[in-house]
Amino acid sequence: MHEDKLAKLIPCVSNICNRRKWAELDKSYVQRIAEHALSNDVADYVHIRATCNPWRKNTEDPKLSSILDPRFHPRKWIVLPADDRAGDDNEARRRMVNISNGAKYVVQLPSISGHAIAASSSGAPGGIMVLINDCTAAIRLLNPITGQTADLPSVEPVMSRTRTGRLDRGFHELCKVTGAGFVGDHTVVLHLGRDDRLVAARLYGGHWEMVSRGTVLCSAFSLNGTVYFADTDGLMFVDLDKPSMRRLRRAAAWPEIDTETVVHMADDGAGRLLVIINRLYFKKEARREDDRYYTVEFEVFRLDPEARELVPVRNIGKRALFVGNYCGALVVPASASAPGTIVHNSIYFQHNVCLRILGGFDHVSVCLRI
Repeated sequence: MHEDKLAKLIPCVSNICNRRKWAELDKSYVQRIAEHALSNDVADYVHIRATCNPWRKNTEDPKLSSILDPRFHPRKWIVLPADDRAGDDNEARRRMVNISNGAKYVVQLPSISGHAIAASSSGAPGGIMVLINDCTAAIRLLNPITGQTADLPSVEPVMSRTRTGRLDRGFHELCKVTGAGFVGDHTVVLHLGRDDRLVAARLYGGHWEMVSRGTVLCSAFSLNGTVYFADTDGLMFVDLDKPSMRRLRRAAAWPEIDTETVVHMADDGAGRLLVIINRLYFKKEARREDDRYYTVEFEVFRLDPEARELVPVRNIGKRALFVGNYCGALVVPASASAPGTIVHNSIYFQHNVCLRILGGFDHVSVCLRI
């Protein structure tokens, strides 16, 4: 942390900086520095605690809090896939990137061994990774910055069929978590998209219960303690305080939607939900092999929770939306990369979101201006 920032927090900082007796700093000052760091980024907070033993002793240990505590969620960070071309045989070593400023971080994640990782931002609510045990289908939550973990039971009891053997690939496909979220500080919600199931369990001692099946159009997306998802009735959210048959409530109606529509969701960076509707239009006279066989159209909305409606968004400013597989999307400031790398007010679209509908097309990335 720079000294000019410390000057706002600590009186007579110049004298302290000259002496460099950081370990002897008063407990109240250390806590103020830590609070300031945590308000910016949990990675800064972890670095503050690593400064020296007295600072670690005088600040709260994230591992003593619930893994669902949003204060310690690395929501600005994404974990990059392992790069086999790099020749690194350390499976636990992963690179992370801060999507707000482009900072890079290397972490050791031994907890991922023997687990499949839920993909996309919808599978990592608040930056918390969701892991599925390869052998038992048990669920593990992992905070890649603090190293905190929490284990939940196997999802096998709520699946449409049981495992026929250890190498049952079909069952492993059904167990893929395509979206996840947290309700309050106690409940985890998973979307098992290949099996058309939305399930929930309480952290520490709970078991998986069915919330919905068969009507979910896209993966779950978590924001501000609420889990949203799209189904044929509208943009919905999970209300676990309701009886089991009425746990789904409508947040907003669709402007227009059909079976050839893909819905994505994102945090706009200010705690508001963006809903991106991706429609496919097929041309009657074009051949399927023709790359003009269809066109893709995006519409961007912001949820107004009080009015319970989706408000059209015409401009996202000096930012870009990155849209890929499943439900999650990322809002990335143009300042997070080198000048000219990211086009302002644009959508970066990876074409494989439509593979399930179109089938067999190569992955293509395109940039569209809003």
